[in-house]
Amino acid sequence: MTFDERIRKAISDTKTECNYNPKAFVQMVNTYGALETVKRLLASKQNIASGLEKLWELGRLDLCFERIIFEPEWHDLFTKEELTEAKKRLKDLNYDVSELSVEPLNKETKFDKNELTYWLLPCNENNYDVEKAYLKYHTIDWHQTNKQIAVNDIVYIYKTKPYQVVRFACCVKAVNKKTSNKKDRDCYKDSTPFDNKDCYMTLEFQRRFEEVLPDMHGLETNGVSVIRSLMKLPEIALKYIQDCDKEDRTILRFDGKIPSDIPNNHWSLVGGDEEELQTIAESEAKSLSDSELYEKAKQRSSTKPLERVTTTSTYVRDVYIAEASKRKANGICQLCEKPAPFNDKNGNPYLESHHIIWLSEGGSDELSNTVALCPNCHKKMHIVNDEEDIKKLQKLNS
Repeated sequence: MTFDERIRKAISDTKTECNYNPKAFVQMVNTYGALETVKRLLASKQNIASGLEKLWELGRLDLCFERIIFEPEWHDLFTKEELTEAKKRLKDLNYDVSELSVEPLNKETKFDKNELTYWLLPCNENNYDVEKAYLKYHTIDWHQTNKQIAVNDIVYIYKTKPYQVVRFACCVKAVNKKTSNKKDRDCYKDSTPFDNKDCYMTLEFQRRFEEVLPDMHGLETNGVSVIRSLMKLPEIALKYIQDCDKEDRTILRFDGKIPSDIPNNHWSLVGGDEEELQTIAESEAKSLSDSELYEKAKQRSSTKPLERVTTTSTYVRDVYIAEASKRKANGICQLCEKPAPFNDKNGNPYLESHHIIWLSEGGSDELSNTVALCPNCHKKMHIVNDEEDIKKLQKLNS
């Protein structure tokens, strides 16, 4: 069982045994994976979160991640500071923490951080889905092409074209292994993942870079011109990566444009909270005048809609086109031709944007394919999708 599986089992037990669904926590686990979710929540230093308090009220603190991480299988995935924080939260709720140790269970030889070697490892996602591996597995076995790499060294995984960004930081947990456990076979795009290799190393994911930096341009500027296989990082390149890692690059404003070095169907890798960015963009669309909005919607019409990469792939509507279609309807559903059933919290008639030919069916994200419907008609179009209704809406938009 992996840590992700352990946490998901706890979630399932919480739902079935306690009739409690920790929705926000589940959403985070689905987005970041269990390990990073727990680390993020521990870093928040929130003494008693609502979910933890709820489990305390139910008398089931055994199901909270603060307790689970002390289980021997997962204990050493966490730092002493993280374990101390979890122990404090449990203690504050009068949980018996006398047997919960924050010291490593598997004592390792102390090492000088200055003696570590830092490496750069290329990964082609046409061959291996490293994003899936990060979310699903804590450690992976990788073909070891350099005998000098050692336990506790740091490996940065570089995603090759079309991304060309440093994406993950990993710690080397084992070297010179004769065989691979191959638990991540489902991450390979072919059926022969390193079958005939004779040396493997185990990498433990530490964190994911959420931004478009460090990138290949920056690496080239700092002494790395080609990345063909596992290579030692020059000191100047390491400083560049670490400097990027220190900076807060959260995107405060999303203008709908995608950085040139990220493929269109992977815009969510840019960073920042997707809901917050989408809300910002929607607010900006609402602030434009009619002429500005319609012009922007025309400019941004696309026959190939953006896809958001999550655990599943969904399409991202252009907020300017959506807002333009609603404004054009002027509060009247374009199918039933009745006024919007209610006003939103800002006092505006509530209508929903709908693509006459669905994006999933090859429809275009442009004004001619977009209408504004009341919630009832919108649901009808997604359930019934009657041909006469489609023709009516197409004629209306022609």
